[in-house]
Amino acid sequence: MPTTYYRSLGHNSTWGNQKGSPQSKVTFDFTEENGTVISAGVILKSARNEGLSVEPSIPAGLLQEFRNRDKVFSAYIPGIAGIPLEEQRLTKRHIYRKAASGDSNVVLRNILLQIKEAGKIELLQECVRGIYGNTTFHVDFDETRDLFISADFSIVRQERRPLEFAGTGFLHVVQLFSYLVLFQPRILLIDEPESHLHPTLQTKLARELRKRTSQVGTIGLITTHSPFVARALPLGSGVILVKSGGITEANESELIKKALGWGALDKPILLCTEDSKANEMSELLRQDGDIDNLVSVFPFNGVETLGHAPVLADLRRKLGGHHKVIVHRDRDCRSDDEVADWRQSYTNHGIEPWVTDGSDIEMYFCSPHYISTLYGISFSDAEAAIESVINTNLTKLKSEFLEKRKQINKRYEKTGGSPSSETLMNDWHWSKWVKGKTLISKIRDWAKNAGYDEKLIGRSDENIVTAIDLIRQLYVIAQK
Repeated sequence: MPTTYYRSLGHNSTWGNQKGSPQSKVTFDFTEENGTVISAGVILKSARNEGLSVEPSIPAGLLQEFRNRDKVFSAYIPGIAGIPLEEQRLTKRHIYRKAASGDSNVVLRNILLQIKEAGKIELLQECVRGIYGNTTFHVDFDETRDLFISADFSIVRQERRPLEFAGTGFLHVVQLFSYLVLFQPRILLIDEPESHLHPTLQTKLARELRKRTSQVGTIGLITTHSPFVARALPLGSGVILVKSGGITEANESELIKKALGWGALDKPILLCTEDSKANEMSELLRQDGDIDNLVSVFPFNGVETLGHAPVLADLRRKLGGHHKVIVHRDRDCRSDDEVADWRQSYTNHGIEPWVTDGSDIEMYFCSPHYISTLYGISFSDAEAAIESVINTNLTKLKSEFLEKRKQINKRYEKTGGSPSSETLMNDWHWSKWVKGKTLISKIRDWAKNAGYDEKLIGRSDENIVTAIDLIRQLYVIAQK
């Protein structure tokens, strides 16, 4: 019972008590061994005099699932913000009532005492140890002597401490597994289990939950914003994206888990890049905070695995059809006509292509403007340094270019109509035919020999603006 103002519980509407008024409905489907599906449900809506109307529909064969005094069908973990300093012992019915109404934090010691008296404290410790290591609980109450329940804990080799000393994340984990151990419900509803937990602990918690719920036959229903929780869920877990009251199909679960990890679900632009690590792409986006907040990067492992236009269009559809998709590939020594040919296959499917102005994305970190600003030298000195590096490594750089052109000619110029590589080298600016991946390492060597910090290159700086063509295109896409 999250509120006594029942009318406000409707989604984007207010519950009413008249025929046709908004209401909420929950349905559970049970599949028998022979494949027969039996459904049970409940309709919730306002009643007269500010009351709550609950209209269950439970077939006789399912009554014991929902109305068993000794067995809990569902339990809800609302999160915990702290516990009181003291707790008097309460009756089992009182404890369950508090837990069911979302006030479990005020009876956590009582729940621990119930677990101890049921002989399950060791099981609870095993569950918590999966996240926090060697954890031990000490819970006592003597009705002839005590006014309040005594509850202490210790982690690894720490001294015993009162439960109220525990951090919020630890208490949340204890509460979660206490419910599972004590109630062993058919369905465990868990609201944002990542709250107050380090990402490493979030991953451990998701894995331990998977293990423990499986052991007792409980189905976990988790709401989360955490990619660490999503990634740790077992393969085949049903994952549903809820957005503006709508949901995606559950059969896209693995895609949704990956998208959550990319940060794609809350950003309107999905940038698919051929780079498997996308470090350089992230550096370029960080130049502009507004754009960085709008774009999530989806890395592929090389241009050959970069999704074809129909595949990326289908990806957009599966994520709800709301994203604008831009796809990046390096120029890789292609002529403008060859680049235009590649772009066309994507624009035909509503995908925005972006090709680097220079040979590859690393070239943006090799421009004279970037080098002069990064190392605090004049623009002309930066130009001279880059020219010197190119001349020193000309044989290697030229060999890389000629090999790349051979590959391009096999694909685009099967009839032999390609312009000569020597002509292209003479006509193009060096940034289009020199391989940036090679040049960036050579400039780093130059910086080291010149007494600069060679590790600086490739890092963002508030005074440096590069890849203006990318930033400009992203702004245009964002405004469409």
